[in-house]
Formats: sequence, structure tokens, C-alpha cells
Amino acid sequence: GIMSWFANSEVVHAVSDSPFGPFTVSSGQDSVGSRPSGAGAPPLFPPFSTNPTYAEGPEGELVLVMGMSSPNGSAADPALQCNCTDGSTPHSCRPARPKFYTTMAVAPKGSPSGPWRVFDILGSRGWGYNFALTIRANGSALGVTRIGFVSTKPGGRYDDPAGWNNPTNDSIPFSSEPLAAGEDPFVFTDPEGNYHCLFHAFDHQGGLGATYFPGSHAYSEDGKVWHYSGAAYSNIVEYSDGTQGVLTRRERPHLVFSTDGGVRRIVALSNGVIEEGDEGANGDRSWTLVQPIVQP
Repeated sequence: GIMSWFANSEVVHAVSDSPFGPFTVSSGQDSVGSRPSGAGAPPLFPPFSTNPTYAEGPEGELVLVMGMSSPNGSAADPALQCNCTDGSTPHSCRPARPKFYTTMAVAPKGSPSGPWRVFDILGSRGWGYNFALTIRANGSALGVTRIGFVSTKPGGRYDDPAGWNNPTNDSIPFSSEPLAAGEDPFVFTDPEGNYHCLFHAFDHQGGLGATYFPGSHAYSEDGKVWHYSGAAYSNIVEYSDGTQGVLTRRERPHLVFSTDGGVRRIVALSNGVIEEGDEGANGDRSWTLVQPIVQP
């Protein structure tokens, strides 16, 4: 459950023929991560690792940025993990917040099982940066954190920790417009080269059972001057069986892209969610929602 993410959060590699599943969790890399006997395939990155966001490097290399409790991806003590038998966290297990490192992992093109080179990219911070980035053809990059927008220095590369501006001191802050402050950013470019950012908005409105707008969108032509288009999605979802769900949490937005026919297009939005009425025995069961995007 969400209350034990400090202890239990890990990164896995799951495979499906469709973005809507079913997914099969494949084995993680041999050198990092383990699970107790009978607990399934080992993770790609063990606890504590959280909020992985993907980008593609200039040579097609696979790039993940995530929060970790160590700068090199070493595993936490399994004895500190919570046993969430129904997907929610027992009240007897409330782990302390770990130290956050903003970590980057890079693997060769077409090799999601690794080997992964893991290193600290932005340093440690008490609540993490929720870092996401988009990488340009020359190796420079634009990133977004929960503080604002940050970029590589002139001549700096995305995979060089010294190549980034300081995210605390040199960020372009979020606007003061409504729904323009948040966390969990996801940044990407469109075919015309414009930048777009989705994020989990802090401006929650309403209470239990109410409609609110937990997702916001911003765009920019140059990555420096940003404009906010407001709400991107609400907490109300229509399921494929015709029923409706009310989400009390809808965080961690990520877009799913297709390249069918050589054209890159958005096909789905994924979020980490908690649904009203499905919180488990301890009130915090969370899961991943993948929602199709209506195509024009």
C-alpha cells in the first residue's frame, strides 16, 4: 500500500503485447536485487527505488531516472519491508522515510535487462526531486523536478552529474497560476519540437466522492518560458466494462507512446491510483491505471 512505499517500492520490468496488458514481470538484472523465495521474479532495482521515468538517449540507449535510498542502487534490508497481504499496509508497519538520491540508470539500446550503469545524478534531498527529463540529439537535456524546470549546462551531457545546473538554485520555478504547482512530472517533445509537461497537481479540490483535477499540463517552445493549459485529467474514470471509478489519489502520470508506421503518437496515460471503495483492509491499497487516449 501507499503507506509502505518507503520500504516496499521497487522497479520491475514487465512485458506485454499491449499497453493495456496483461503484463508479465520478467526477471531483473542478475547483479542487482533479490526477493524472498517464492516471491516471484527479482526486481530490476530493489527497494528502495521509486517513480522510474524513462527517456531515450541520443544513440538509443535506455535511460531511467528514479528516487533511491542509495546513490548506486544497493538493496535495503528485506527485514524492513512490510507484508501487505491484501495490497494495503498493516498499521503495525509504518517505515521511516529514507534518504532520497536522484539516481540515473543507463543501459544499452534494446537491453532492458541490463547491464545498467547506476549513478547519482542530482544528489540527495530530503523529499526527493521527482526528476524527469527529455534528451536532445546532442546529448543535452531538459529536466523537470518538483521545484521547477532545470537544464544541462552549455556543453553538458544528460549522463554527466557535473553537466547539470543546480536544481535547487538554478531552476525555472513553476508558475503561480492555478494547477501550476505539483510533483511527479513527465516531460516530452511533440513532432514540432515543442516541450510538454504533465504533472500531479497540488491544487486538489473537493473531498471524498467529489470530482477534482489531479493532473495538469504545461507547454513551452524553448523549455524556458512555460504556459499552462490547466487541467489535463480528472479523478473520474470510465472503465471498459461500463462502470465508473472515483479515485481518491491519481498520481505519477506517464504517457505511453506508439511508433506504428514510423509515427510517434500518444496512446495511453498511466497513473498510480487509489480507488474509493477499494482501499483494502488498511485503507491504502494502490495500483497502476492505464487509460486509453482518444485518438483524433
